[in-house]
Amino acid sequence: MNARSWAAACLAVLAVGCADATVTIDDAWIRGARPGSTVAAGYCSITNTTTVSVTIVEFVGTGRVEMHETETANGVSRMRPLERLTVAPGQTMNLAPGGKHLMLYDFDPAVDQTTLNAVLSDGSSLPVTFEVRPWQTP
Repeated sequence: MNARSWAAACLAVLAVGCADATVTIDDAWIRGARPGSTVAAGYCSITNTTTVSVTIVEFVGTGRVEMHETETANGVSRMRPLERLTVAPGQTMNLAPGGKHLMLYDFDPAVDQTTLNAVLSDGSSLPVTFEVRPWQTP
């Protein structure tokens, strides 16, 4: 096998590996902070097209970012922190109002977009741009 054939074979193997290992985060938006507040909530869809579960251990950005889930019991809603978000192979997890979501503390209410890095359990990270919408957005 000559050098050119060897290089082509290596690129083909890399392409297959990359095509099989994809996590995407789409529809990322933040419900802006209420007037006078610096706390906001973030939402998105996390899709795992790999053949193994993918775990996000944190989101990193300006200020503190926590992963939460809203639970309702006996008509009372409460948020509880989550240590990780695990998305099964071939599945999509939706972070949405009233369910799993991000809480952003010390959030700058003057920005119209911000980037958070989703940090995976393998140490890799994925930058995600979140659009900021008015706090009244349903």
